Amino acid sequence: METSFSDFENLKNLKAAFAFWIYGSYAGILQLELLLTTASSEKTVKIHGIHSFCRYFSTLKFAPDQIHRLAAYREDGKAIFNESFLNYLQRIRVSFDIKAVSEGESVQAGQTILCIRGSKIELKIVEKALVDFISKESEANFELKTSRNPYNDIAIKEICRAGNLL
Repeated sequence: METSFSDFENLKNLKAAFAFWIYGSYAGILQLELLLTTASSEKTVKIHGIHSFCRYFSTLKFAPDQIHRLAAYREDGKAIFNESFLNYLQRIRVSFDIKAVSEGESVQAGQTILCIRGSKIELKIVEKALVDFISKESEANFELKTSRNPYNDIAIKEICRAGNLL
């Protein structure tokens, strides 16, 4: 079953991805870290939602009606997205390498729980979904930040490559 991209709250991220497209920087590789920022009254939080996100992005697809709706968006009377970008979205098959703590593992605030590496345009498109899946299922707040070397001193394992759970 394919996942349809229906979260147009993410229009801000799609506009940023389009800017990468326009300026030719879309293919650059980016690494991001997801950190637990706040927890409830608990000292630790059990992490959930990583596998849900991996399943989501491995089947992510923009349906033709969604592409048509995106094509209809206007600002100052002009289309927000051009035809070449919309064609790219129709064909997109996101592919990332993800390393993360184990699903259900307890972590403390400030700890990196996930590192993701992929093309900056694709990461921009799915970053809101990543934070939302894990925040909702873990019932905690997270921050996504750029990382130069995310795999150094954190106890994580590779869990997903190119959309396939390992």
